[in-house]
Amino acid sequence: MPAASFASVRSSLERGKLVPVYYLTGDEEVLKDELVDAIVDSAVDPSNRDFNLDVRSAADLDGESFHALVETPPLLAERRAAVVRNLEQWRKNSATVDIDGSGSRSRRWPGPRQDADCERPPRFRSGSRARSGT
Repeated sequence: MPAASFASVRSSLERGKLVPVYYLTGDEEVLKDELVDAIVDSAVDPSNRDFNLDVRSAADLDGESFHALVETPPLLAERRAAVVRNLEQWRKNSATVDIDGSGSRSRRWPGPRQDADCERPPRFRSGSRARSGT
């Protein structure tokens, strides 16, 4: 999936179009924070945020805790959101593996099982990662 612009993601959110995972990259921290706020506002009702919004630093997550974070169902709501910040710190908790034995190395997202097939989420310009679960 090609990268989307800040404006196109904002426009999609205004139309009520949410995707399950957003991966935000870029040097503009203020724009990323604004977009994370907009995603959370679209995904989770303010009255339910105490139970349905988690904001964590990637440095504090290993594969098992990340899995638990994103798989926790919403409580008394349609969906919940998990925001994982500072993904560059996640590298120390992740593994680099040779998936197909070709000698090329691919980074895989840490998970509860090292043999699980995992794909990167779509990239959006503007790291923070926000996930709105359904």
